[in-house]
Amino acid sequence: MEQDENKNLKLISIGDLFKKSWQIFKKGFWKLLGIFGIGLGINAGLVILMIIIIAISIFAGIIPISQIQKIIPSEMDMSLPASASAVWSLAGALSQFFIPLIAGLVLFLAFLIANYWISASALAMAININKDIKIKQALKQGWEKLTSYVWVGLLSCLIIFGGSLLLIIPGLIFAVWFSFAVYALMRDNIQGWEALKRSKELVSGYFWPVTGRIIILQLIIISATIILNLIAPGLGGILGIFASLFGLVYHYIIYQDLKRVKNTA
Repeated sequence: MEQDENKNLKLISIGDLFKKSWQIFKKGFWKLLGIFGIGLGINAGLVILMIIIIAISIFAGIIPISQIQKIIPSEMDMSLPASASAVWSLAGALSQFFIPLIAGLVLFLAFLIANYWISASALAMAININKDIKIKQALKQGWEKLTSYVWVGLLSCLIIFGGSLLLIIPGLIFAVWFSFAVYALMRDNIQGWEALKRSKELVSGYFWPVTGRIIILQLIIISATIILNLIAPGLGGILGIFASLFGLVYHYIIYQDLKRVKNTA
């Protein structure tokens, strides 16, 4: 599709790509799974918190004024006027709507932040498995680059989405071009638009070899998922977890090999 001065240099063979990816993946599997588990725990905690908030808001909204009057000590000889009763009823009704709404927005934001953080941390771990970094270090790296990671991811998604609105083919081309932008960020600290440009530069001249390697991995995952789901529903979902973690290493090997054939550090 594209020509490049380094066109005579070939990417790592598909067999060697899988072999090398598997070797690195095995070495860092439990750490990658640990980061995934942390993300799962955070998401579960946010869901539970949301359920609790909704339950509390509903409970607060359905307590009738008569129950509040019973709580007030009789010796105080107090009774709530009609206006106070109306205010309490209105407050209860509003609490049923606004408290879950506000809480939902806050928790949704927390959910996005947590998932981007875990995603960046998992990528940091995949990149540094051979350096034998700890989960804590990967989480720290992910947090430090969280803003830049979100920005690069958002730019990529917007461009790919925009290309898909024109035609499916431009969207697919953009997806391949910019598939290594987050690796440029996390590995080489190239940020924003420069990360996208860097990814496109590396893919230039190797569009079809890169596309082929990405498609082959996806076809294997899809085929294995279908087979496992036929054997026992749910097994495909478990495979999806392992496949997503393996894919981080797999794409990183491609990224590093593109740098090799392009003769860049």
